[in-house]
Amino acid sequence: MNSTTSNPTDASTTSTAAPAASTPPVAVGGSDHLTIAERMNQWRVALANATAQPDIAAALAQDGLTEEIVAEGVSLHDKASRWVSRQVKELGEQMEATEQRDHLWNEANQEFGKHYGYARIAFRNEPSALAKLGMRGGRSKTLAEWLSQAGTFYRNLVGEMDESGKVLVPLDETLLQALSRYQVTPEKLRANQQRVRAVAAAAASQKKEAGEFQDATVQRDHAIEQLAEFMREFTPWAELALQDRPQLLEGLYRPVES
Repeated sequence: MNSTTSNPTDASTTSTAAPAASTPPVAVGGSDHLTIAERMNQWRVALANATAQPDIAAALAQDGLTEEIVAEGVSLHDKASRWVSRQVKELGEQMEATEQRDHLWNEANQEFGKHYGYARIAFRNEPSALAKLGMRGGRSKTLAEWLSQAGTFYRNLVGEMDESGKVLVPLDETLLQALSRYQVTPEKLRANQQRVRAVAAAAASQKKEAGEFQDATVQRDHAIEQLAEFMREFTPWAELALQDRPQLLEGLYRPVES
């Protein structure tokens, strides 16, 4: 590859880089030192035992913390749990789309580097030809700029047609003839033109997946905060209801036996 070209995977273009697989924990329920998984598990155990253990359920109900109220918390926990799983899924899909985009970009960029380099040689004394191919400012480094430059380069060499075969941009016989000396044929150029288009499509898909991941993160955090707000009432309520029965209070936070 031309030494002036950065590795596509190092380029930061439109915030398309995948986030770390381990996202920062959300501060919920006043316990920012716990991860989401740890906090969700604590809440799951407390809510489950509030109904699964008859002595605890009866003691809580005496102070108004009824099975119906606990069920509200269980429903909120189920909702939050679904969004936690959805957010993880969307993260994986975003990372997969990013990997696919970068793979295609690297592949197309390798070939583009060769074609660009031969064009530099062929038109070293023809600034107008370099300008026509979008080569006056050197190699583009960001994805958006690279797509524009590579698209212009191939379009102005081998032309462009629509899906019906209608010529939108004619090929340039003079430029193609000059490049034929280096075995840069129209077939090779068109093949990489298709790779560039595949990169553009993959970049659009990656942007879509990134948006879905961000939305899932927002929805997850909102669902967890709703649950956290419920637990901010549930926890002290249960502790007061069971303050004279420490063994039951301890049992509230023990994992449910299967």
